[in-house]
Formats: sequence, structure tokens, C-alpha cells
Amino acid sequence: MSIPKQDHQSTFYDASFLTLDLFKPTDRYEIFRQHVLPALQASRENLCRLYCSDNGRAAIEPVTMAGVTLLQFMEKAPDRTAADNVRLHLGWKPPRRNCLSPSPKPHGERYRPLRGKKDIALRVGKVINRYKMAKHFKLTITHANFKYERKEEKIKAEAALDGFYVVRTSVSAQSLTPEATVSTYKRLSVVERAFRCLKTVDMKVRPIFHRLAKRVRAHILLCTLAYYVEWEMRRLLAPILFDDEDHELAEQQRSSVVAPVQRSQTARRKASSKHTADGVPVHSFRTLLKDLATITKNQIQPNLPDAPTFEKVTQPTRTQKKTLDLLGIKL
Repeated sequence: MSIPKQDHQSTFYDASFLTLDLFKPTDRYEIFRQHVLPALQASRENLCRLYCSDNGRAAIEPVTMAGVTLLQFMEKAPDRTAADNVRLHLGWKPPRRNCLSPSPKPHGERYRPLRGKKDIALRVGKVINRYKMAKHFKLTITHANFKYERKEEKIKAEAALDGFYVVRTSVSAQSLTPEATVSTYKRLSVVERAFRCLKTVDMKVRPIFHRLAKRVRAHILLCTLAYYVEWEMRRLLAPILFDDEDHELAEQQRSSVVAPVQRSQTARRKASSKHTADGVPVHSFRTLLKDLATITKNQIQPNLPDAPTFEKVTQPTRTQKKTLDLLGIKL
């Protein structure tokens, strides 16, 4: 076998010509398994010296590193592809170890263990905070080492609550039963919708262009009063809105207070037919306000000498009349 002369500086890195002559593409993996791997394992001590702490510690076991390097030159593949080929074709798997246990010490390599309580704590913190389980371990860190213990009682207590959530209140049990406590907690969604309505959707409290504190308070008060007017209108107009008007019946349909809220039969019928029981079209609150905005009050001037002006309100539609009746307003 003749080796061509290489006169440039990167001769060591252009070793593919040598490996292609040694190993043919048809049998290179079998040759690796039968001949190269035993030879590499026999040279483990020398390979460990190559990757000693002074020259930089290898990321994987030195024998596997040497096999990956040879395959990389043979196939002209990047590092990750060569490592995958070693695992797939040759079945070499680097040993896995416990992340809280010390790494296995390769033969012939000297470790430089961490020293100092601060440095050890920083290294342990990177590992234990990765899985957010620091509360379940008791750590003892000294200047030279550290120890850890599992908090078995705390782990068992938390395992008993897996799949559950606990609602705690400062109100006495005589004033608020457990069922009422959970029900009140679930009604927090009403408060969240109120803030959303105030801040973004309807009232748009922000931005506030006032500078003086009393004017800012007055602005917030007016927006809060406006939301209360909307809340009261929604309550009165529930029969012609998609909102559920029969909350008591809906609560009776729930098997438990922690079960999802069920809509009443009346609300489901309105959602499917888009009409009330008496045939009035069902609206959302916004579309209903747009419909009411078509009611106008006109000032009419007759084309007659000395005829006085008079006002006339447009005739409400059926939906508008129903809305005004529910609000108790007369035109």
C-alpha cells in the first residue's frame, strides 16, 4: 500500500485517504467490530493518557472517542453523524450515570475535584435546580465534598396530593362551607372578566391622560360606574342575550361543586335556535347595543306658515321593544 505524499500543513486532518485504503466501504463496520475495537480496547491506557486532564478531558469515553474519530475520517462526516453511526452500526453506547453521583474515573486519568464550599454549591445547584426538585433533598456541603438525602416524609405528603388542589380561606367554617368556598373561588373568573372589560374591551380605562391625582381617581370612578351599569343591563337583558339566565338550574345539574359548570337547557336552546321562546332574535351585548342605536329622535319642521316644530321618535322594532320593556324604559 502506497501512501501519497502530503506537503501541506493539514496532513493530520486529511487522513481520509489512509482510512479508505485500510477499510473498504462494504466491510468497514465488520472490520471495526472484529479487529479495530479490540485493538482500541487494548490501547485504553495509552488513549487515556492522550485525554488526560492536562490536554483536556474527553466528552466521551476515550476508546469510543477514538472509534468516532476513525469513522469520521472514513466517511468524511461531522462529529454528530459519526457518533450516531458508531451507536447505530456498532452498538457502542456510552454509559449513563446518575447526575448527582460522581463521574466514573477512566483508567490512568487524574481528576481535579472541586474544592471550596461556594464552588461545590454552585455546581450542585445547576443540577438540582434543573428538575425543580430542590425542596425534596437535604444537602450537606462542606469544603471538600457534599452529601444529599431524600426527604421521604415530605415526598410522601406531596405524593398524596398529586392530582388535587387545595383552596384555603381565612373565613370560618360557620360562615362559609367547603362547597361555598370552592364555588366562590371559581367565581374569580367574573372578576377577571370585569378587569378585562374595564381595561381593554369596553371601557378602555387606559391610557389615562390626567396629571392630578383627584382627576385620575374621578376617571377610575366613572369607568367603574359605567361597568356597573353594563353589569346591571346584562342581568336584566339576559332573556334575549346568549348569557345563561337560569343559574340555579345550571347549578343543580352539576354532580359536584368541582365539576365543570353546565349550561341550563334554556341557554342551550337559545344558542342552537338563535331565538327566544317567543321568537325574538337572540343577541350578544354588543350587537344589541348597535340595534338600539338605530332608534332616533327627529325634530320635524312642517312646511306651513307659522307651523310649530315637533319631535318624533322612530317606531321600535320587536326586538327593541322587548329590550326597552326588560330595562323598564318608556319612550
